[in-house]
Amino acid sequence: MSLPAVDNPQRIPRNSLARSGAGRLLEGRVLGVLLAAHMLLLLLFDYLAADIRTLFSGGLFVGYFGLAALTLLRPGPARERALAGVALLLFSYWVVVWAGGLIAGISSPDAFNLVFRHTMPFLCGVAVLAYRDRLPLRALIWMAVILAAVALVSALINSPIMLAGTPRWHPFSSGLHTSAYAVAAVVLLCWEYLRVLPRRAMFMRVLVALTLGASLLMIYGYGVRTAQLFLAAYLLTDLVFSYLIYRRIGLNFLFFAVIGAASLIFVVAGVYAIALGVDGLTDVSSGRVSNYLERLSILVQSDVQEIIFGRGLGSDLIVVGVWWWEAKGSHSDILTFLWEGGIVGFTLIAAYVGMMWRLNFVVLTAPVVALLAASAISNSYLVRPNVAFLLFVLCAVRWVVHGDKHS
Repeated sequence: MSLPAVDNPQRIPRNSLARSGAGRLLEGRVLGVLLAAHMLLLLLFDYLAADIRTLFSGGLFVGYFGLAALTLLRPGPARERALAGVALLLFSYWVVVWAGGLIAGISSPDAFNLVFRHTMPFLCGVAVLAYRDRLPLRALIWMAVILAAVALVSALINSPIMLAGTPRWHPFSSGLHTSAYAVAAVVLLCWEYLRVLPRRAMFMRVLVALTLGASLLMIYGYGVRTAQLFLAAYLLTDLVFSYLIYRRIGLNFLFFAVIGAASLIFVVAGVYAIALGVDGLTDVSSGRVSNYLERLSILVQSDVQEIIFGRGLGSDLIVVGVWWWEAKGSHSDILTFLWEGGIVGFTLIAAYVGMMWRLNFVVLTAPVVALLAASAISNSYLVRPNVAFLLFVLCAVRWVVHGDKHS
């Protein structure tokens, strides 16, 4: 994308995958309304009654579901239709899992809310990526500025909270981790926007740079290590893949570099684990290692049906030895989906992420790698529908910034 095309950031350049027509324009406007409403829900989440939040989320789900269904049914790129098909198949599978649990007496009718919760991020991803050419870039950046401003004001006017014996800045929405993941997405949205913003747009450059700096400060103040990992994995992957390797060396070297780096990481991690021992790893990981080992032990001893189809929606919340005082989740998206949906559910989600990456592997490698890094050791974007939309907005903005020439 040439710089003259970015002179008017309110109009995103049409790319080779864009579809035209009045219907396409209407769908883009529907998506814009959905994202604005989702942003409003994120900002007001702590101040709305539970029934209002549920109604709000239900409306968003219907909107994203409709756009995903249209993506599947309308003529368009085969990879977008495949992504929509997997998302809708995943919704159907969670419905079957819920119904099976209801029949078996291990779940309640209220657990159907988990079907919406587990599916909305994936439907949102289809809608945002399939209609990315209609998203108003300037409006999205202003959304990020507003979110960062609200988060900063909330941190300044409210007393710090204590987590694991450490004071953390007060979250602005739905807890510390959700707030941290939201601000992490804002950091990267600002980073991508600065890369194409004309130098003469001095006001916007200063505003976006200040927003980026304030958001980084809040990431530090929140102290959520997995959000920091997401940022680091994104920026490092972007640096290595997009600049040092792809543009100068080539994809053959990339393959061997990735395999070599992964092997080195496993070796270093293994040596570190041996040096610390199980107790040391438990302390460093806030109990995650012991939790993972206990859950994997339970999974290995499960019957074949539970291994294949999972233990049902909501079953991830259990009491484990290291966290004996209350029921907690797996603290890993990967383990959560494997626990609740079994091999089938996990395979569908893996297929979704893989198909999303294939939409434009160069552009989407950094966010996909960062997502996998965070999801491996935490409950990150894929199980947080309140903030997942920001991940896919980031993917869409990055796509617009880098263009379609590598897709």
